Amino acid sequence: AMLAVRHGLSRGFREFVIYGGMDGPRLDHTIANLQTLLFLESQGAKGTLVGLKYLITTVKNGVLKLPPAQEGIVSVFCLGEKAKGVTIRGLKYELENGILESGFPLGVSNHFVGKDAKIAVKDGSLLVIYDRNNGIR
Repeated sequence: AMLAVRHGLSRGFREFVIYGGMDGPRLDHTIANLQTLLFLESQGAKGTLVGLKYLITTVKNGVLKLPPAQEGIVSVFCLGEKAKGVTIRGLKYELENGILESGFPLGVSNHFVGKDAKIAVKDGSLLVIYDRNNGIR
């Protein structure tokens, strides 16, 4: 996956969708693909892993907007030591200018409530997992 991503970046692509990158028998490959999402962020690009039930993406020092959905889970995890200035709006559990840490899963199991959702971080990286039926953003 990293070889393909690097090739795509060299050709000017900035959005990547990786199918089958997390549901296989190799957990080490899934972790490598999560790191690939962070690599893409560091290159000014975006990536999404598409699994059988979930989508995974990242946001680093920026904003991710998610579509309104009637139901479904959204989980937000810190990738790195700390993610500062985290704001979550439009979900069941909101947060304003908070801090997420990699050693405490505060953002697990949030829920869509039928509103446009926004996940933002001022300083740091977040991993966002949500139900596949909500589409790629």
